[in-house]
Amino acid sequence: MTTQVRFGASAEGLQAAGDDAFLAAVEWRGDTLKQFARNSDMTDLSLRTIGLCWKQQCVNRAVPQLSESVEFSSLNGALQNAEAGPLLVLLRDVRKAARRAEKKSDSNGFSKRLVGRLDCWLEDEAAGCEQCPQTLLASVELLVLHGGGLPATTLGRLWKATLSAAIAQADGFAEAADGVDWEELAAAEETDSLRWLQAGLLPWACGLLFDEVKGAPKVLKAGRKQLVDQLLLVTDENGIPVAPVLESLTEHLARWKDALLLSAVFARPLWKDEAETRLADALKSIAATLGADGRICGCLHDDGSAAALVVTLAELSGQKRSEKWFATARAIQAAVAAGTYCVETSPPRKAIREKDIPSWQSDDAEAACLRTSWVPGGSVVTLTFHRDPVGIELVADGTPLLVGPWGLSFKEDGESVELEDAWECVCWYSEGEVDYCELQHEFDDGSKLGRIVMLPRGRQFAILADVITGSPAQQVELTSELPLADGVEATRRKGTREWRLKAGRERVRLYPLALPQDAGVGTSNRADIEREDEQSSFVTSCVSASGGVFSPVLIDWAPHRRIATCEWSPLTVSEVMQIDRDGAAAWRVRFGSEQLIIFRALRPTERYRTVLGYQTEHETVIADFTKKGDFREILLVE
Repeated sequence: MTTQVRFGASAEGLQAAGDDAFLAAVEWRGDTLKQFARNSDMTDLSLRTIGLCWKQQCVNRAVPQLSESVEFSSLNGALQNAEAGPLLVLLRDVRKAARRAEKKSDSNGFSKRLVGRLDCWLEDEAAGCEQCPQTLLASVELLVLHGGGLPATTLGRLWKATLSAAIAQADGFAEAADGVDWEELAAAEETDSLRWLQAGLLPWACGLLFDEVKGAPKVLKAGRKQLVDQLLLVTDENGIPVAPVLESLTEHLARWKDALLLSAVFARPLWKDEAETRLADALKSIAATLGADGRICGCLHDDGSAAALVVTLAELSGQKRSEKWFATARAIQAAVAAGTYCVETSPPRKAIREKDIPSWQSDDAEAACLRTSWVPGGSVVTLTFHRDPVGIELVADGTPLLVGPWGLSFKEDGESVELEDAWECVCWYSEGEVDYCELQHEFDDGSKLGRIVMLPRGRQFAILADVITGSPAQQVELTSELPLADGVEATRRKGTREWRLKAGRERVRLYPLALPQDAGVGTSNRADIEREDEQSSFVTSCVSASGGVFSPVLIDWAPHRRIATCEWSPLTVSEVMQIDRDGAAAWRVRFGSEQLIIFRALRPTERYRTVLGYQTEHETVIADFTKKGDFREILLVE
């Protein structure tokens, strides 16, 4: 065999070479060859020698103690694939055996049967590892995390197969990292997880694993750089995940976790100061989006593993366990592992301190997260507005109610108006009592389309609204589609336009305030449940001849108001002693012992407007209406 076995020397078919010829062709760094002989107390170099040395390294290696099983999370999807290759299937069985051995305090998870299966794979199919990145990563996991349980000869043969595959794929690592518009890749609707893996985690893993082989430091350095660049790319300067990657964020978390796990095992630092700070900020931001089921709200490809990944990343990166976000993630992780459920059963009515507010919004990331508190079963709304339609997820006291695209259609004089990906956040308000986010889409003719989300703390309701202002058309029509989560059942209350949702243990009430409460009162507006492509949505449609529309929906999940009387009605708004029919809209809602006033101006005014004796120059007012007839403002937007 004349081929050099080193990184940077392109070669395929190395696995087929004889063991002695292969080892003779390996180009070692420094005195590695002498160290092998000295450490193994042998004068000859063989795969068994390497296996003995590797087993000794496994004994001395400091594998961190984590809340979750020590394994490569970025392989979980591949292991669950029905078409997983033979080594991936074997790794899946090895993991199960390792977990059983861990429970019995037995360090060896390898049975003779599993060793025999690995020997058969090495004999007959190991050459296929040179073409498959996921199989290569699986062999790395077997070496690094399970190698101590293998016979020396088997371990040496696995080392050869893994090194052969790493060298064969090294050119692919470089190709994956070069010539790619990573921002475009991050924004793609279909995530290319394999390219992210090849560019960052795999070279980092192979560079650490084969540090004794020439060329490995260069591979290691390239992998580290890509992992850092990927972290900085998919989060803004405050660590908030950018909207395009939110739907596949768990895949990024898994790769970062695996990279940090390898960093801990081999005692080689991964992040620099900027990246360490960015990761800590990102974990806090992501923890705020966690639902009680362990998922990231807004992450459509999350299997419920996000909470565990956040906790493991926090442990590996040395975050303080006393941090509220860390405690929240750990509580959710523990509940999910135990098969229980975190629910905010008694939400506090008082405002929380500013430093304890978990909510965030980012113009750069084009995303927002509204969360009531760091209580594990708290209510959460996430919004992504990097494209149309806006993405939304609403979790009420731990139970998903809305998940998916917040559909919207807009017509002027019967003609559909095309919406572009031009949403921006024009108002963000997050204080001790309430979170409020308003998105806006402005058209060339000056008309504006807005989407509003308000989530008060400790009140167990939310207000979602759509608004049109400034349209020159004689008639405008606005149709909004709130996407119901899987398993949510909807029925309309007889004789009214109130809707009831059944979502697991939650019983939720929906009030489409732009429609009369009494179903017998005629209206050109409508509210109904529609189903398309297996997605059920709560659809409201409003028509106006004034150039403006305000269509709020109040969603109430408070247990103590579940059967309470509810009434809503429009209010008369006046301006300078004259009734203002088109310039503003307002409603009074009485649900249980509470009364709420919702007001929105639809066009500017030089004077204040009046509703129920309350005078305001603000654009939006949401307030409690007290028993004395006073307004106690919850939210004022100029």
